[in-house]
Amino acid sequence: MKFFRFKSQANSITKPKSGRIVMSFFVCLSLFSLVMVWVLSQQQESSKQAFAEISRFEVLDFEYYKISSLGVETYAIGRNAKETPKKISKETGKETNEESGILEQISVINYLFDEQKFEHLQSHLALFSQQEFFFPKGVNYARDTIKFWSEEATYQIFTKDILGKGEFKIFNKNYNIYGKNILYQKGKIYANHVHGIFTTERK
Repeated sequence: MKFFRFKSQANSITKPKSGRIVMSFFVCLSLFSLVMVWVLSQQQESSKQAFAEISRFEVLDFEYYKISSLGVETYAIGRNAKETPKKISKETGKETNEESGILEQISVINYLFDEQKFEHLQSHLALFSQQEFFFPKGVNYARDTIKFWSEEATYQIFTKDILGKGEFKIFNKNYNIYGKNILYQKGKIYANHVHGIFTTERK
């Protein structure tokens, strides 16, 4: 009888109660649900980031014409053009609607109807937005009799001003001028540390 009583007590100790089984099941289910929510949220965030980095367009060996009521205003050719991801506004922290992109081996000719003159910009790389072009690897610029190269420059689309940063060189058959931080604005040139070589014709 003693052996039978001991065995019965052991069974009562090791056998879990049904309430504990149900509670353990729901605890495991809750933990599993939390883990799945976290995993899915990480996947969704990665998908959003990957989608944001996809360009809406990319074209190779392109020609671009901008035609106004007066005629062809802008003609551009290039090797590659693509849109960059949307910019984040510093003020609101949200994406802006401003279009921006990258141009490679770009050559742009603008006809200035009010001045009846051409201007020409050529560069290996340009970053553009609705307001300006930025040339981080240098630009060759020509307008009427003015021709210069700037190590880095920003071109304002609406005002037609170009602000250079770093070294620049102005080329002419009679002189070569060197300096830093050139600004071409309303037909006038401003710069720092200017020096040059002038050639005169002797009779």
